[in-house]
Amino acid sequence: AVREKTLESLAFTLNHIYLKDRSIKIYSTPEETLPIAAEPEFKP
Repeated sequence: AVREKTLESLAFTLNHIYLKDRSIKIYSTPEETLPIAAEPEFKP
């Protein structure tokens, strides 16, 4: 029972990290392009 709980929690943690990592990658692309798009607005 303890081993089963450990495997379940490990799978949950890895799944959570994977989803969090993917969401960071998805959201990092707009964050990278937004400052580039905003820079010309501030320069002139």
